[in-house]
Amino acid sequence: MKIENFPIHFICGMSRSGTTWMSHCLNMHKDCATFGETLFWGRNYVEPQGNGRYRDEIFRDLVSRISDIKLDSERAEFGKLKTNTLIGWSQDMPKYLLALEDKTPVNLFKMICQFVINSEGKRVAIEKTPHHVNWIPRINKVLPDSRFIVMVREPYGFMRSYKYQGLQAGERVRRIFERQYHPVQAALVWRGYAKSIIRATEDYSDKVIVIRNEQLIDDPRNVLKRVSRFLGLSSDDISFDTIPARANSSIVGASKLELDSADYFWMNLIARKQIKNLGYDINNSPYYFVEIVTTFIKLPLWIFRTIYLLNNNSNSNIFKYIFRWLK
Repeated sequence: MKIENFPIHFICGMSRSGTTWMSHCLNMHKDCATFGETLFWGRNYVEPQGNGRYRDEIFRDLVSRISDIKLDSERAEFGKLKTNTLIGWSQDMPKYLLALEDKTPVNLFKMICQFVINSEGKRVAIEKTPHHVNWIPRINKVLPDSRFIVMVREPYGFMRSYKYQGLQAGERVRRIFERQYHPVQAALVWRGYAKSIIRATEDYSDKVIVIRNEQLIDDPRNVLKRVSRFLGLSSDDISFDTIPARANSSIVGASKLELDSADYFWMNLIARKQIKNLGYDINNSPYYFVEIVTTFIKLPLWIFRTIYLLNNNSNSNIFKYIFRWLK
């Protein structure tokens, strides 16, 4: 199977920061096919053999895992992939990928992108996985021409969205998210993203554009024009009149939900340095002893649940994954 030559770019950065909105906006461009989340270069990454290639059985397992991924948000109201693309992803793509002869990670990823752009009738592939921002060095090594749209959200807005994700889902889903939430987790995740974003801007400044969530809210049209220029695309090919202000928010219509003092305590304790380095202000809300002590008591149970979930939902070594966020 011949691999074509076409641009491949990435939307990454912090979750809860507008990555879905950006993905669907760019998918409305006549040249771009935007999809995700494959988690290919991070959580779903599998190291090849010493010769840089996958054994046949590992390759078949990877293809099976990839075909099970949902490419599009079910709640998207604009910029969605074609129905035939979504159907073909699970039905036709496995056969398409299995025809690959040189089974390296980069060739497999190129074939994934190639399938999507051919199905959509586009010429530029853009993959959206937030935590790929942690793996830009790995991606840049094999895809040196790729560019990265890196999304950022201020720490307390991120934590608020993280805390109340699933709010608009059913009662069962809401309870699952509530049990899984701990302010230590939200703070560690934000700090981890922040560290990777800071490194990316230092090491790959010519390949990275940073988009802050507040910029999306204040002037979405100008943001899209900047991103289009960064990718070498014409902004005239995006229909701005059909683009809504936000997408995939867990707390639309729930603006009165706020953080408590324990949330602020943990975010400031864990990520103070990164908050300042990204140019945000520290929120010094009053701390309440009982709320903070309660989170200490709940910490062991949260650690157990987190390890269990990671062990069941990641191809990576979970201890390496945890260490990455803690260091």
